[in-house]
Amino acid sequence: MSYVGGVSKEQLKTIIERIERLEEEKAGLASDIKEVYAEARANGYDVKTLRSVVKIRKIDFDDRQAQEEMLDLYLNALGMLPGGTPATSEDAAEKNRGHVRARLIRNLYGWASDIGSILWAYVDHILLLLKSLADSQFWLNLLHKYKYWIVILGALLEGEMVLLLAGGAAFHGYMNVHMVMLISFLGHYFTITCYFYRTHLWKASFKLFPPLGISVFQR
Repeated sequence: MSYVGGVSKEQLKTIIERIERLEEEKAGLASDIKEVYAEARANGYDVKTLRSVVKIRKIDFDDRQAQEEMLDLYLNALGMLPGGTPATSEDAAEKNRGHVRARLIRNLYGWASDIGSILWAYVDHILLLLKSLADSQFWLNLLHKYKYWIVILGALLEGEMVLLLAGGAAFHGYMNVHMVMLISFLGHYFTITCYFYRTHLWKASFKLFPPLGISVFQR
């Protein structure tokens, strides 16, 4: 390998050739894209609209919605929307708050869906273990030892369903974020309470848990 002024000629040549090949590929792709647009135009499609659609599809949904809302806000402020009046700073603030609320609710709804799916997967796995290892005294003792955690897991599952329903209602505008959080808290609280009362039913199903009933709250 030869060097000129501390620079490897072979390495430099390789880099330049790679760039040239990529530039050729780029030019070829640009030509292919032009052909696709020309074909679309020949079939009666509006090329400008197609380019806009391609550009929009590259943007995240939340970012796109924020851009559209800001565009509407600016156009409304200039009186450029049909029947629109110039917007005030209060209008802008309220519109921004509405966007933030909608984004939070969507994230909350998605989070609940993901967590609920994970929890159900764990429960399915646990139920399979219970069915296959029901006669094992070791597993019976282990599950009896951690029965309260299993009870809480079951309660969380029902609480997640409450959260999903509340998130869906908020997403469609039937309630605000504060109501979603309140319903989520109450849902988890009451499902945990109900599970402690109903734990004695698990004994008949899996022969794992002693009757608890109200005695749980007296300890």
